[in-house]
Amino acid sequence: CTCDLTGGVCEVNCCCDVDCTSADIATFSRCIDTSYVLNNQKCVVDQVVFVNSISSTVQTHQNGLFCIETDNFAERNNYINPLCATSNTCFNFYTPTFTYETSATATTLSTTAYYTSGDTIDTIYTGNVTGLFKIPVPSVSNLCQESSPVEYLINQRGSCVQSIIDLSIECTTNPSLSASSYFAGFKIAPTRSAFLLAINSSIFDDPSLLDINETCIGVTSNCSSLPSYDTGLLQCLNAVTSAQYSFTVNGTGGITAVDVTITLANLASTSLPLAQDFGVSFASLTTSSTVTTARSGNPGYIVGKPVISALYEAVNQTVSMSSDPNVGFTLVQPDSTGLCSNVARTPILFGQDLSTGCRITYTSSTPCDDIQQLALRVLNRATFTTNSNLYVAAFGNSDIQSLIQDITTQDWVLVQETAPGALTGTVANGCNGILLGAHYQILYANAGSISNPQAKIIGVRYSYDTSQTLTFVCLSPNCDTRTQSIEIKNSVTFLDVSETPTTIFKQRPTIQAKLPNDFFFPFKNSATSNLSLNKLFLTLLIRVVCKILVA
Repeated sequence: CTCDLTGGVCEVNCCCDVDCTSADIATFSRCIDTSYVLNNQKCVVDQVVFVNSISSTVQTHQNGLFCIETDNFAERNNYINPLCATSNTCFNFYTPTFTYETSATATTLSTTAYYTSGDTIDTIYTGNVTGLFKIPVPSVSNLCQESSPVEYLINQRGSCVQSIIDLSIECTTNPSLSASSYFAGFKIAPTRSAFLLAINSSIFDDPSLLDINETCIGVTSNCSSLPSYDTGLLQCLNAVTSAQYSFTVNGTGGITAVDVTITLANLASTSLPLAQDFGVSFASLTTSSTVTTARSGNPGYIVGKPVISALYEAVNQTVSMSSDPNVGFTLVQPDSTGLCSNVARTPILFGQDLSTGCRITYTSSTPCDDIQQLALRVLNRATFTTNSNLYVAAFGNSDIQSLIQDITTQDWVLVQETAPGALTGTVANGCNGILLGAHYQILYANAGSISNPQAKIIGVRYSYDTSQTLTFVCLSPNCDTRTQSIEIKNSVTFLDVSETPTTIFKQRPTIQAKLPNDFFFPFKNSATSNLSLNKLFLTLLIRVVCKILVA
């Protein structure tokens, strides 16, 4: 009785439980059929039941003539009872037979004198404590965690949320808010060999170790300024919001320099939770002085890479393109309070549909024109102006020089914009015809070989959502000056319009069989005296020729 899992207690719906009385069973809504009785009879062959899988009922038990009553090999119906593995010898007897052991060898550290791609980067802290270079990365809940070592030559960038409960206390105690935490107190080993030498010498000030060159931007350029809490402003001054590392490498010579750019800001409690940005990039010493251009594919776009854009100024006839993902082909992005950010934007990534939104504020005294212009500025972010046109790269490696030389080039696609309509008027406590959303539609198609398709953007359209009526809601006598908010929506969709070529087979050739003019001469009456034989051969020959022609 496998449903009887508690001794001395009647299990609900367990009719085979010996602790259940007939009165208990009468209250059960059903019986769990887990009581099995061994039946030695064999009346139906398993193969017959398997093959004859029809909906009719199969009788599996009968007291008939064709049932097997006595089994002369009953052991075949039960598992073999193994001996208890009470010793190592008995354990080893079962292990190689029933356990699959992998032949994987233990992971060993790189024995080369220099770093190779994907290696972790060694660091030495004050007190000659060794470790790995790490940056905060988002966890499953998007909170910052420092459990991801940076991999050599692998660029990475991301953002996470710093958990801050009491800003007045953590402003000076939380190391994640202090700029010195990102460059002071540790050094970078340029190579594996330098790391081993520094460990053996136990000297933190080993000249072969690299200090991190810091640069601070934002509210102050002094990286030595510690965060402090202003009780009057209720703000944490000089708090870190971003840290971007740049490694300069020289082949097998290893790392030659490490720089970090730290962004400082004054943080208020209303800005919590704090979103911090972190990144690591690697540049070769031989190419660090040259201008590099990031591609989103070569040639076709790669899914997940940013869509490349450029802005053409018609008045000056100039083309500008920024490597900053917050500039150009982007969508709106909210800050930590849900309001539309004046700085951060969400880049549009190829092949990934996305919808974003944020909120703008207004009062009952805000003119309708001002609300509309604010919404358009948030949506367009200087992307569309009176004298400018936005272009999108057709391929992931489209050269900006081709657009500079000729704006009609096929390597760049002009974004078709639907002009926003004018306000239709005002209503009591509101505005008519307010545009609060915009949408990108991107058409792309695969080009080139079917075995190696390359994604190409062939068209982009930017259209505004249907205008809405904005109403100021007043629920109290003194709400005229109260701030209200409205959501601004932005989205992008990608549509694959690839045309797969159809296979066309060549038509069957037409057989044109021609015979000589005198081919039938031997069968004529003048050629032989046996007329019946001639007719027979002629008939057979004609049938053979017709058969060939028809085939």
